[in-house]
Amino acid sequence: MLNGELHLADCLRHALIAAEGLAEIIVVDDGSTDNTPVIARQFPVKVIGLPTRGGPSRARNIGVDASTAEILFFLDADVNIPQDFIRKAVQYLDENPGWSALFASYQRDSLPTNFCSRYKNLVHHHTHQQAMPDAVTFCGGYGFVRRPVFLGCGGFDESMLALEDIDLGYRMHKAGHRIRLCKDLMASHAKYYTLRGLLISDLHYRAIPWTELMIRHRIFRADLNTGYKNVLSVPVSYLLAASILNPVLFAALAAVFLLLNADLLRLAANTHGLWFAIRTAVMHWLIYCLSGIGLLLGLSRAASQELRSNVVRAA
Repeated sequence: MLNGELHLADCLRHALIAAEGLAEIIVVDDGSTDNTPVIARQFPVKVIGLPTRGGPSRARNIGVDASTAEILFFLDADVNIPQDFIRKAVQYLDENPGWSALFASYQRDSLPTNFCSRYKNLVHHHTHQQAMPDAVTFCGGYGFVRRPVFLGCGGFDESMLALEDIDLGYRMHKAGHRIRLCKDLMASHAKYYTLRGLLISDLHYRAIPWTELMIRHRIFRADLNTGYKNVLSVPVSYLLAASILNPVLFAALAAVFLLLNADLLRLAANTHGLWFAIRTAVMHWLIYCLSGIGLLLGLSRAASQELRSNVVRAA
């Protein structure tokens, strides 16, 4: 955790109630420059302070090394869990010994009430609620994994600064482990998104590295953010922009775009009203355009990495 002073206290209060005194809670401070370590030490938890920033993967791996639990639970500082969250997750794993890991979903609404935060949270919620229960990815924001499985797969890749949890999920899946998305387990998200932060996050920390990961692991699945409606929405979004001077074609493409994303837009309208749904449609169009750019950049970077690997092997 890095510079989590805004949300850490609420996160720990909820986590301590959910732990019911039966779980050890370890806070790994990844070289924060704010009051994160001071706040953490106000709670009955174990605090590990790292002198310099090493990234989320390293911090989580260090936390695992300091723990003794057979079931590991990773929780981001900007996530609040309900009282029965841990108990239900552990019960699911006890009742389903074939599950190696599980993760949850965000609730419909985020704690921040500005548009970008609510939009991003609602997209996360909708994506998880529509996804396949048997997953091939993992979520480090609120995910459980059996300790032997985690260690056997090598833990989080400390060279990665984004989507390290997706990478771990892919590796667990390729090793034959089952990962479960439990849609009834829902947590509240406290992360505040600005428009700039949202666009940077979706391009640099999702679209580009996720494309690289899919190519590296050779896992291509019509699920989560790569469902067929999402994939089709990318070219439709570009065609929509290109047809702006042709009213008839523009109207037809807009209808196709709205149809492809009807479930999300209906959820947006039901949750926050019609005006929010209209803004969601515009924002979603912009995100799809960014995703297309991210796809091309991700493909380019993956091809460059493959070329370098071939050169090294040939040498």
